[in-house]
Amino acid sequence: MPEILQLRMVLAVLRAHVAELRRQGSEDGYTTETLIITALLVAAAVVAGGIIVALIMRKANELSGA
Repeated sequence: MPEILQLRMVLAVLRAHVAELRRQGSEDGYTTETLIITALLVAAAVVAGGIIVALIMRKANELSGA
């Protein structure tokens, strides 16, 4: 499960960065940086979903083959 650990670390860094942006209190709307961070979070969620599906499929194949 090292992939999940890596994803958690990336998400923690991104969350900390977003929290810092919120603390700055900018009322300028969405910046390019915020949009990029959001896109990275979405990509991380898609990767995490793919990993979960792959793990479930592998386990299902092991059970059906036993």
